[in-house]
Amino acid sequence: MLAAGRGKRMGGGEGGGQADAAPVTPKVLQPLAGRALAAHALHALAANGVGRAVVAIPPGDRGQQIADGLRADAPPLMALSFAVQEKATGTADAVLAAQSQFDAAEALVVNGDLGLLSEAQLRPLLDAPRTTALLATARLDDPAQMGRILRDPADGRALGIVEHCDATPEQRKIKEVNVGVYRFDAAWLWGALTRVPQRESGERYATDVIKEAADLHELAAVEIALPDGRLNIETPQDLIAAERVVRRRAVERLIAGGALFVDPTAVWVDAAVEIGVGATIEPGCHLRGRTRIGPGSRIGPNAVLRDALVGAECVLESCTVRGSTLAYLYPVAQR
Repeated sequence: MLAAGRGKRMGGGEGGGQADAAPVTPKVLQPLAGRALAAHALHALAANGVGRAVVAIPPGDRGQQIADGLRADAPPLMALSFAVQEKATGTADAVLAAQSQFDAAEALVVNGDLGLLSEAQLRPLLDAPRTTALLATARLDDPAQMGRILRDPADGRALGIVEHCDATPEQRKIKEVNVGVYRFDAAWLWGALTRVPQRESGERYATDVIKEAADLHELAAVEIALPDGRLNIETPQDLIAAERVVRRRAVERLIAGGALFVDPTAVWVDAAVEIGVGATIEPGCHLRGRTRIGPGSRIGPNAVLRDALVGAECVLESCTVRGSTLAYLYPVAQR
């Protein structure tokens, strides 16, 4: 996972919040429905059976901040380690930083800002036949500043990726975009990354290995659906929009598991919340953090629960509960 970038477009940096300043909170740790932004992608990977992830981080205090934040929000059974990219010389060197901690035959490379990546969207990439290089693509009416997919006009074969900043006006009209998730033959990847040229900016892009695979006729592309729009989060406005999407997904998941919502549009539910079968959530409730609610309970209206553990058949109305455990105590039969 690539998490060493500065995230300048998120803004809010030191030095008066200039547009080119890195945010005080690293972009990959921006809160999104109760989890760090990058942790949502880690959970999507874990749901598909990925048991280990290496995260590329910057050096120093900022890197330690990212490591601590992702450890706190990572899936409980995922083995998480961190590789320091000592110099900000681009994503190719960020991926290479992880090589010493990697021993698998295939490598998934995932951008750390994919806060809307879901388990279902990863599945086509993981189910595809093995090849040297495989990338996920999607089609958008407004590709914004995403990299465009170049294809052979004769046979439609994927030829590579052109970054928005390098694209010609004609290429920027292309609607098929790079999603930011890749699957590689690991042994080939490490060698290809060392051959990536340096750009005028001094950076080396990991996406440049895609062209080498295409030249070998060993590149495949899998198109995935984007029902909620693009997966990456670049700006504070993107984060606001993503918050609505993730909270809606959380409610839909809980309803599918048997929870009852009087008005699903009138509640705020974080991604990690769990609710038992038959529990009812009234309007005006905020269920935050790692709140757990037992079966048959009734919460609300207007209850705020954060990191609360609520037992079965409890009733909580118009209250605030933080970090407490509440349980229904059955009456003892009188002697």
